[in-house]
Amino acid sequence: MLTKIYENPAVYRVDVPLPDNPLKNLNCYVVQDSGETLIIDTGFNRKECLDALLEGLAELDADWEKTNLFLTHLHADHTGLAPTLMKDKPGKMYMSRVDYAVLEGLMVGEVWKVSDANFIAEGFTQEQINILHSGNPARGFEPECFFDVEELEDGDVITVGEWKFQCILVPGHTPGQMILYQREEQLLFTADHILFDITPNITCWVGTADSLGNYLDSLVKTRDIPIRTALPAHRKNDMNVYERMDEIVEHH
Repeated sequence: MLTKIYENPAVYRVDVPLPDNPLKNLNCYVVQDSGETLIIDTGFNRKECLDALLEGLAELDADWEKTNLFLTHLHADHTGLAPTLMKDKPGKMYMSRVDYAVLEGLMVGEVWKVSDANFIAEGFTQEQINILHSGNPARGFEPECFFDVEELEDGDVITVGEWKFQCILVPGHTPGQMILYQREEQLLFTADHILFDITPNITCWVGTADSLGNYLDSLVKTRDIPIRTALPAHRKNDMNVYERMDEIVEHH
């Protein structure tokens, strides 16, 4: 389902279901201006997600020659359909350099082996490890293949038509989560950094010493950003939710 949620710049929300997941949905945001389109996140690599995403995008009649994809962070509910959606398309895929390196380690490197070894060292049994493997969407609904992106750094700018969106690195939820900020409209795409009525999942990452400390630092970093409208990645939301997001940011 496609819903227009912001007028200028034109921002639409595609409601992508996340079956069998407590989050229930992903808010895929689509920004359009002057014939250019930016898609923000995709959903799991599942048929249900792909069908909903393509149905919503079809309503916009986007020009795929001028359509790019921005991935806020490496989790499968945000990246799962990236190579499928952009296959044989000329557009760019953007992602933070930090999270892209971690994703590479997960998909073609040794990160999972190192993670399993850490769990075993902390007292997990092999049976419990096997359960984690089968129940972890990061291992079942991840992208169909590793893919190339244009790597982004904190402070980089993405343009959509005449609109500029600043990339803000907010580590914590993942080592390199990145959110987008439109300064003139004080519009913030918060991804999983700031959510509505739940807090982001903060976990241990291989090579990251203090994920929780990083997250708290990122909250302080975003607290000083002027925000009129905040668009989180999860929950079927309306403008009342967006207005209350300002209060959440203020209280942190």
